[in-house]
Amino acid sequence: MHKRKLLRRFYQRGAVYFITTYTKNRYPFFKEDVFCEVLSYEVDILSRMKEFITHAYVIMPDHLHILIQPEGETNISKIMQSIKKNSSRYINQIIDNNPVREIYKSPLPVSEGIKEDIKAFEKHLSGLIDFFLNKYSEDEILTMPRFQWQRSYHDHILRDNEDTRDYYEYIINNPVKESVVDDPYDYRWIYIRDSDDFGRAPHLCNMGGLKQY
Repeated sequence: MHKRKLLRRFYQRGAVYFITTYTKNRYPFFKEDVFCEVLSYEVDILSRMKEFITHAYVIMPDHLHILIQPEGETNISKIMQSIKKNSSRYINQIIDNNPVREIYKSPLPVSEGIKEDIKAFEKHLSGLIDFFLNKYSEDEILTMPRFQWQRSYHDHILRDNEDTRDYYEYIINNPVKESVVDDPYDYRWIYIRDSDDFGRAPHLCNMGGLKQY
């Protein structure tokens, strides 16, 4: 019996990739803004730790579309592994009501600025846990599945004749296409790097408190 060969991904340094990844069984975890905030934070902090440019993303109820450009020695496989691993850990920490503790132990040198951002978010995470516990009953939380991503992801490398603006448009309009909102400006979890309207990482809008929820 022939074993099925696994296809190895081809990486091109400096290329821009459009990536889509889904939650396990496409469970709509990201209907919950608290979980969206965690994922938004992860993408932001890891882009500085792993040296990649985040051009755009949108967090949908059961998936993430992200447009990234790896730099240096990193590649999309390592980037996606880190995003999935760390966001899963934080989100399950919220669901399980575990005490917040230092969980970032990067083997890479981390600047003092990034260390301070990590400490600030881990402190903020305590507030997210409290908010989550007040929002849902114990029975509701017990029925929630443990957060998991699908193991793989879909990636497309942008070619020379492709315009990143086409992907910006796709990302901006995705919440409307999926009937989540009628107007993309009403959807919070969109980031477009080169945009006055969507150019700030969504989680940064809420680091001062939880009133926007």
